[in-house]
Amino acid sequence: MSSKRILRKISQVRFYDNSIKIIFFEMMIFAVFGGFLFESWYAGFGMLFGFFFAFNIKPLNLIMSALFSLFWSIVGAYFGVVFSGGSVNFRGLKWYQVLIEIYSNPISLIIGGLLFYSMFSMHLKVIEWFKDLADEEGKGLADQED
Repeated sequence: MSSKRILRKISQVRFYDNSIKIIFFEMMIFAVFGGFLFESWYAGFGMLFGFFFAFNIKPLNLIMSALFSLFWSIVGAYFGVVFSGGSVNFRGLKWYQVLIEIYSNPISLIIGGLLFYSMFSMHLKVIEWFKDLADEEGKGLADQED
């Protein structure tokens, strides 16, 4: 194995390590929020366990990754509206009207799109990491020859 390949693998492991920390933190935030929403620690723990379980099932992990990324896109777009001097009045609006209002600002579209793309690609890397861990032969996706 060449030294360039070893350095590439080391940087890939560092990226996986940083990505998984962010995704675990994200799962914890949603689980704590769910626990407070349902007023039950059992619901929060169940959500956390469900997130870990869903990340190992192929169609669920892609759907969950898209939904989590969409959440961060909406948060980023909202901050784009706020920092550009605008405001969003949530009263009397349906959820889709709020989304239209948030994404009507060009900077919010850019920030929301960048956050969606970056978070979704990070989620895909974490899914790849889970596949590497689940591989019984020890030759995961990261070990394939270039």
